[in-house]
Amino acid sequence: MSNLIKPITKETKHDWTIEVDGQSVDAKHVVFDNPKFGKLSFGQRPEGTVGWMWHEASGGDQGVVPFSVINNLLYIGLIQEERPTIPGRFTWNIPRGFINPGETHLESAKRKLKEEFFSVEIPPGILVRKDGGFIIPMFGGGTARFLCFEFRDGSIRPATKIGEKIGKCLFVDWRLAALVPDTFTGMGTLKLLAENSMLRTFL
Repeated sequence: MSNLIKPITKETKHDWTIEVDGQSVDAKHVVFDNPKFGKLSFGQRPEGTVGWMWHEASGGDQGVVPFSVINNLLYIGLIQEERPTIPGRFTWNIPRGFINPGETHLESAKRKLKEEFFSVEIPPGILVRKDGGFIIPMFGGGTARFLCFEFRDGSIRPATKIGEKIGKCLFVDWRLAALVPDTFTGMGTLKLLAENSMLRTFL
């Protein structure tokens, strides 16, 4: 694993403070290391600035993009999950998870072929229009309501955790999915359109 972060030199001025167990520490180099997940290092970065760097032991986040074509319009499945560090504490995003500890991208891809495809097409016949629609906050206050779909009761029986997440999805217009604050979701939505020749007509 790379050791690009070095101890901060005496000549380098910075505004970072480090607190350990409630006590401020004048640390020059800090490392949190877990062989299964990776290493988080703080200190002097290669370009000379002071900051932190994360080295993942495996490959990080993996996302699943559920989609359905309903009345010649493309809809993307999103779930609402708690994110305590963002305003409002909740965000909409595609179902996602991490590569298993110590797993390579290839191993993850093989496993996910069985349990969580990068994209999975949902037959429109098992989706129904959701009463109340998809509600999102607007800039300047207030909310907006958009047409969305959800799974018909009893239409699926999830066999995995990612399947349970997909089962809770609301299916919204792909343009809304591309604009949610979660960057990972926007990238997944656009990657789906770019790589699926049958869906490029929606661009």
